[in-house]
Formats: sequence, C-alpha cells, structure tokens
Amino acid sequence: MVTFQMSGSCVEGFDLDTSDYDLMAIVKMFTVHDPTQEYNTDDQSVILLFKENTRPMYSRLYLPNMLNPSQRIHCTEQIYNTFYTKQNGKLYLSSSKIRAFVCEMNHFKANNRCVSTQDGNVDHVIAIPSYTWPYEAAGCLNRILRHGWPSLNVIRDMVQDGCLFVPIGCKTSPYEDIEWRMSFSLAEKRLVHSMNHTQFLTYALLKILLKEVIEEESDIKGLLCSHYMKTLVFWEIIDTNIPWIPSLLLQHSWNCFRRLLSWIKNGYCPNFFVPENNMFFPRIHGRDKLTLMHFLCRIYGDGYLILLKIPSFRNGVERCGNIPRQTMNIGVRRSVIMKKFINLFGAHIKSNSNEMSEGLESLQSDLFSELSHFMNMCNLNLSCFRKLCIQGSNMRGNRKRYEQEKAMFRILRASSPDCVQSNIFLAIYFYKCKRYETCVCLLHKLMKKINDKEIIYSWAFDVNKYASLGGDVFSVMSGMHRCIASYIPLDSETSIPEISAECKKTEHDIKEVQLFSPLVLTHFLLFLCHFRDGYITEAYVHLTNLKYDLQNDNEYHIPFSTTPISWEILGVCQEIIGDYQNALVSFDKCEECLGVEFELHSLQFIILQNVIEERRRRIYDLLSKRGTKHR
Repeated sequence: MVTFQMSGSCVEGFDLDTSDYDLMAIVKMFTVHDPTQEYNTDDQSVILLFKENTRPMYSRLYLPNMLNPSQRIHCTEQIYNTFYTKQNGKLYLSSSKIRAFVCEMNHFKANNRCVSTQDGNVDHVIAIPSYTWPYEAAGCLNRILRHGWPSLNVIRDMVQDGCLFVPIGCKTSPYEDIEWRMSFSLAEKRLVHSMNHTQFLTYALLKILLKEVIEEESDIKGLLCSHYMKTLVFWEIIDTNIPWIPSLLLQHSWNCFRRLLSWIKNGYCPNFFVPENNMFFPRIHGRDKLTLMHFLCRIYGDGYLILLKIPSFRNGVERCGNIPRQTMNIGVRRSVIMKKFINLFGAHIKSNSNEMSEGLESLQSDLFSELSHFMNMCNLNLSCFRKLCIQGSNMRGNRKRYEQEKAMFRILRASSPDCVQSNIFLAIYFYKCKRYETCVCLLHKLMKKINDKEIIYSWAFDVNKYASLGGDVFSVMSGMHRCIASYIPLDSETSIPEISAECKKTEHDIKEVQLFSPLVLTHFLLFLCHFRDGYITEAYVHLTNLKYDLQNDNEYHIPFSTTPISWEILGVCQEIIGDYQNALVSFDKCEECLGVEFELHSLQFIILQNVIEERRRRIYDLLSKRGTKHR
C-alpha cells in the first residue's frame, strides 16, 4: 500500500557537508486521474483532479466515489474527519490535515514543503501517484525530444513513472488547505543521473556557491534553494549549443549564473516541466528581490575570483600551494598562476582592495616580489598617461614637445601592464592633440593585434591556451606583454572628450574609473578620427563595424561588464553623425544592460544613467526644433 523512494542531494550523487536525504512515502492505495481520462467509477481508490481557480501545477483532489456514507466501505468516521474536507458538494483530500496527522503521529516538525525529523537530517514527504504523464507537462517532452537530451530510454522511463502529488498548497490561494502540488521528483532524479560529468559538475558548483556564499548572507538566507540551481542547469542544457566538456565548465557555470540574474530581475523562474509555473512566486518579490539582486550582482562583478571566496575551494587552493613544485607540471603551474594574476590585475584596475587582499592569500610567497613590481608598473603606466594628457596640451615649441613626448612614450610602453593598453593610451593622446593621421596608423596596427587569434582576454582566460602559447617559459610580466589583453581604465583626466561625462568625478571628488573593451575604444577612436578629418564614409564604416561587433560578439572581445558603456558609445557615434533615431535605440539598449550589470557599482550606475538622460533630452530638443516625430 505504501512504497518508499529516496531523493535529495545524497541520492543525486553528492557527498557534501550539506547533502541530505528526502524520504518520500508514496501512498498507492489511491491513484490520481484526470477527469477527462477513463477510470473505474466504482473504484474507491480513484482521486480526480479539480483545477478550477488554481495556479499551474496545483490542483484540488476529490474522491467521486466516497461522497455518501454508504459508499465508504473501508473508511471509518474517524478517518473521514481526519483526512477529508467537504466543500461545494465535493469530498476533497485535505493536504493540511494529512501533514498535521503525520507530524503528530511521528513527532515530526513541519516546514515549508514537507515534514522533518526533529534533528532536521531527513525530510519526509507524503505523495499520491499519478501513472499518466500530465497534459500540463506535454510541452516538456517536446522540448527534450527536439534537443536530444536525455536519451529515449530515459524519457520512456519518465513517462512511465508519471508524476506525484504532494500535500503543499499555494500560499496565496483561498484553497491552500486542500490544494496539492504536482511533483516531478522521480523525473528530476532520472535527469540528474543522465547528466554527463561536466553538466553534473556545473550543478555541483552552483550548489556549493549557494550553500557556502549566498546562504551565508543573512539578509537573503532562504530565498534561493537547490531546486532553483537544478532548474538552471536543466534549462541551460537544452538551450545552449556550447559543448559540455571539462574545459568549458566555468563558462557553463557563469552562463547559468547570468540566467539566474535575468530570472531574478524579471521575477520569473520557469519550472522546467511546466514553464507557466513561476517558481519564485510568492517567495521572491519586493525588497527581498532587490536585496538578492544587489548581492548577486556583486558576486557577478567578482568574476571567477568568487571561487576563492568559497571556503572549500580556497582550502583546496591552499593545499595545492603546499605541493612541492617538482610534483606539479611547470606549464600548468605557471598558467594557473597567470590566471590568479589576471584576477588580481582586474581587482587592481577597479581599485578593489578587498579582492586584492583575498587574492593575495592564494598566491605563494615567492610571487609577492613579482606581484609588487607588476602593480608598481601598472601605477606608473596610469600616472604617466595621466601626466601626458594633462601636460600635452600645454607643451610649447616643437623641439621641447618632441623631447618630452619621446620620454613619456618610452615610459608608457615600458610600463604597459598588457599588450594593448599603452597603445590605446597613445592613440587617445594623439586624438586629443588632433594628430588624426598618426592616431589612425596606430589604431590600424592595434586592431590587427586585437583580432589576433593568439591574444587571450583577461575576462576569458584559458589556462590550456596560455600554456600552448608558451606560458611554461614566460614570466608573469612577459606573458602579460606578449598575449594578454585586459580592460582599459579611463577617468575624468584621461578619458576621450566625447565621453568625459561618463568618467567624471563624483560629488565627493572620488575618481571613478570606467572600464572599456579595447575593441570598442579602437572602433570609437577610428570613427572620431575619420569624422574630424572629414572622411564621413570611413567614419560610417567603423560605426557599422562597432554595431555589428556589439550584436554578434558573444562576450569574446566585449565582456558583459562593459556592455552598457559600449552601447552608450555606439549611441554617441550615431548622435555625432546625425543618426538620432538609432542613437535613441542604442541608449535604450544601454539602459537595459544597466539593470543587471551596473547595480554592483552604484556610483557608475548613477553617473551613466544621468548622462544617458541628458543625451536623450538633447536629441529630443533637436528633433522637436526640426519638427521630427520621435518616441
């Protein structure tokens, strides 16, 4: 009459400190049927669905053959009063009464979705089976059949298992006490067991991030759960065409995290089997939603450095750091070190002291001198460029100007932290000095380097690729100069005049460093140089190329964190050339990206938002004067 099924993290294959067991008691004395299906009208074990005024995946369960006392052959009055509720001429199986009865009989405690032992180690769930696949989830079968995951044998087993109904009602429903929720736990277990190794590791990484980082924040504790992480991976598997191989583990994990940010921003988490069911409802909304969004955006801004904030991962790095060097492949070792170094460089240009201090803990002591020298060179490079920008326009006399520039150029190139930054700084300087031809020649060489297949971008660092390019013999400085390209930091003193408002100081006189993609700045400077020289056709070509790259880059040349300012730069180009309607569209696109990415930098968010509003207002005024209709 009752069979037991184990579920939970341990059954899925995890052996973590937070892994648990769920014990599901499937009551087979009843079976759930859809009223449109054929069933035995004399069978007292038949339960029918009644979905009127219920949300997707929720239903009331009533017994058509036990309404009259004469029909209750095996049902005493005590059992009748304990489990059933009569409403509107139907006899419903009460979910709240059954949960209360199980708690009372076994001295369990109730929680949001089930009942648990007093120590909380094992969750107990009562379930009633339905041996037919529900019509609400028919679309799920079509999706996974089109994608080809999982195999046909697994899909056949899922359909044969059907679904379960557990005694959980919708909290906002007036029928909560007699509502039951559809559960696909048996199908989910089969899907998890059919994952390949990389897919399973992605799921594990998200679970660990949830338990060891997100759940440690008291303000948002309990808002997210492992079921959301599992749903993220399911959707990612059928939506992406990127191969699930070990070298792309972090990319898939990051894609899932971005999907989570998008879901939270929209306030909608689609159930994998019934997408019409919003799994966030009614848990994540209002102030909780904003708090969760801000915290996850800060994590997203940390990039891969967040892995060092996960205690179990950090312990592993420290243990690896104690392994003698001769036991570790030198090429892999230097490539891993380079990965850490690039993360520290990203924290350095963002002036994030917390990231720097935490990242330093993961580096071995013999690298501190090299790191110190590297950071000093970064500071020298930025200060040299700042001095060049400030003094360049005040230099008088060709001879004196030439001598000072030559000295500055030598320092700038020698102190470049990567293979492109100094050249972009020089191009900005030439543009400010109206030496457009010199700037264009330098930019064309730079564009060729940026598109070189051997360039590795810091936001998409590939350890294996770096090792294949000779990373086993490069020093850190040599590796950075040869094949690493990173963000370009600009502030109010070093920015391009056309976007100086985006890099201005705050009211507290704090320099806000704005980060740019090298490719976007190169397109922007080429457009400006050709436009100022009167070559409108060439300028329009680079505007078109910039727009194409923004729409098709897939975050290789243009990282997600620079997407808002990149769309804003495209709008500035369109505004300069007189294409006001498309400029407004680009500014709108910039604002769409701001909602996800720039909540983690509130000052930059406010500055960029205000600049966009000012530019939009100026365009509207111009269009109004011309009598042009606009949005």
